Amino acid sequence: MLAMFLFWLSGFSSVSCPPDTLRQDSMIISGSCWDVTTGLDLKTHITARVEGGAWMAHHTDANGLFSIQVPSHTQQLTFDIIGYETVVFPVTALGEMDRNTRFRLSIPVIRKDSQLLVGTYNPPPKQNPKSVAKGTSFFRVRNAHSGIRLQATVCLKYPNTGRAHCFEVDSTKVPTGLALARSEAIAIEVNVSGYQSYRGSITASPDGLENQLYQIRLLPLNHTILALAYEVPENQQFRYEIRKPGHSTFVSSFTAPIPYLSSNSVRPDEDYQLTIYDKGNQLVRQETFTIKPGLNFKTIRLKKPAASTPAASIMHRDYATYDSVVLYFDQSTYHLRQATQPTLDSISWLLARQPGLRAHLTGHTDNVGQRALNQTLSEYRARVVAHYLKQRGVAPEQLVPTGRGPDSPAAPNDSEVNKAKNRRVVVRLQP
Repeated sequence: MLAMFLFWLSGFSSVSCPPDTLRQDSMIISGSCWDVTTGLDLKTHITARVEGGAWMAHHTDANGLFSIQVPSHTQQLTFDIIGYETVVFPVTALGEMDRNTRFRLSIPVIRKDSQLLVGTYNPPPKQNPKSVAKGTSFFRVRNAHSGIRLQATVCLKYPNTGRAHCFEVDSTKVPTGLALARSEAIAIEVNVSGYQSYRGSITASPDGLENQLYQIRLLPLNHTILALAYEVPENQQFRYEIRKPGHSTFVSSFTAPIPYLSSNSVRPDEDYQLTIYDKGNQLVRQETFTIKPGLNFKTIRLKKPAASTPAASIMHRDYATYDSVVLYFDQSTYHLRQATQPTLDSISWLLARQPGLRAHLTGHTDNVGQRALNQTLSEYRARVVAHYLKQRGVAPEQLVPTGRGPDSPAAPNDSEVNKAKNRRVVVRLQP
């Protein structure tokens, strides 16, 4: 028997058109808009524009979660959140949709007032501190979601004189330094191709002695997302590979069904090939499709059942493998490393199929800096892991995130190698 087992979807509410007003091919889209700084889901107003110019309005529940039903010929989805930039997606359905095909999304956003971080600039070990003039201001631009450093154009405008100065910032290298006029608020605009612009104001160090670091965090202007639903035999395991046609390397390979691929994996107006293998490495299905800008919705269907594999044996094996996992983080960040995502995908697959399991997520830090800040950082690390698992369909009640700060080190904080072992989140699965 074929069954839809994308992910656990329950406890949501929305305002949408009654099911009998929708065409036979429709979609139920669930998920949340979440703040990349706090990891919290946000209350959101959602509008869908369909063919003919009609609009459908929806909203999230009290927990910031949405579940909306829209026709597959929907042309645009708009997400409005108070205090955040409006996010607008064009929508494309790749292939036919059954009625109520279920998809899951997670939309990262950032508050306008949390895009600029101001701190003290500490030169890297290879840079001679004496070569840095006192009172220099440095600039660095990052992707707010992934933490990737970006090349940007920064423009400063001095309101008292009307003088403007624009310069290029290559954040992959040592931050760009500049001497700013003191005691004057300076308008700043930051632009990166393909990203939302930032506009705000900065003030140089009042005494001219401190070297300041301005870090500006931006999100992509238009995400390109491939959202996936699965209609496959429920008791069998498959391997999915997505690659560009004619290329031997794949852009994504997974055995646990994942809800979507983002701009890190797929790009608009390019062709991709989906190849599916069964557990015996036999080819089951292969097809090619073109990704469009914005949200792309596609259902993966396997009409021909493969050899049966008892689900219980798969679950038991995965549980034995992932009863305790350590995920490591870079210093002073809570961004997930790309290498940890396949492990979390497998954990989410197991948790979604064993609702009696709970994942205890405990964040830790090294002892560098203030203890209170490290405590907050450890909590953020645990929340980011929890949010990733929720994106993959794990029920919120199965996740228990906590932070221990620097209080439970895995190794003495006596060297950089040992400190790296303490920047972690420990995942423990318990009934």
